[in-house]
Amino acid sequence: MQKLNIEDDKPKVLQSSEVRYPAGELEAFQRDLRRRVDVARGIKTEVPKEVWEEYNQTRSEFITNMITEKYLPLVRILAYKIYNRLPEEVDVEDLQSAGFFGLLDAIESYEIERGVKFSTYAYHRINGEILDELRAMDWVPRRTRFLTAKLKKATER
Repeated sequence: MQKLNIEDDKPKVLQSSEVRYPAGELEAFQRDLRRRVDVARGIKTEVPKEVWEEYNQTRSEFITNMITEKYLPLVRILAYKIYNRLPEEVDVEDLQSAGFFGLLDAIESYEIERGVKFSTYAYHRINGEILDELRAMDWVPRRTRFLTAKLKKATER
């Protein structure tokens, strides 16, 4: 397994995921990862491939937190996008909470080898999780909602 060291931009082999880093190595590694993710700020730029490879090998909580922080704006955007089409009884914070769990699920199950951008993959996972939460909150079956909307549309003509 390869861990990146900030002092010499060449990969340096350290121990596995329950890592016990020599003094200063962990901090240097975290600074390097922060620098790489900071370069990729904003939703349109992706987290570098090396960071994903490191995450897939170690499942580091530190890397999970960095990726989560980077893509939280995507959760907010999707939550508000869906919220704007809903009645006022629905709380946007509930949608954001569901979207956050969708983001965590997307991070956990993302496979960089498939060649899909993470933001594209996460968009669909977050959106799906928010819709699942809305369905769970709604006590009326989807078919009934559909027929009600159809009846309302017919009576308005």
